[in-house]
Amino acid sequence: YSKVGRCIRSVGDDHILARIVGVSESKVVLIVFGISAIMATVAGLSISIDVGMTPQMGFRPFLMAVVAVILAGSFRVGRLVISSFFVAAVQHFVGWQLGTKWQEAVIFAMFLVAVTIRSESRRWRSHLEA
Repeated sequence: YSKVGRCIRSVGDDHILARIVGVSESKVVLIVFGISAIMATVAGLSISIDVGMTPQMGFRPFLMAVVAVILAGSFRVGRLVISSFFVAAVQHFVGWQLGTKWQEAVIFAMFLVAVTIRSESRRWRSHLEA
């Protein structure tokens, strides 16, 4: 029932008529975006407090995703899917054979090998072209 609420309802019902009456559609959309962002933040923080989240909880999946993207070499969906499956398969195989404490070390070693091979191949290509 406030002025902002009436403006939001008017833009939601008929944005052309609201613009004719003098309501700034862009300002109303910005206000709605801000309100929804605040509500999503409060909900996310409430859930994180409830389950006991810590800042480093998403680091492992993020690291595996970065390794998969670097192994793919490009942002083609097919290559990304194949490299993701490869990283997951290697990770589970290492966990099965050596134990879960070695999973991250082997994935990181795989990452170092891929980066080294890629840089060496670029260096050799530049020497061959010169």
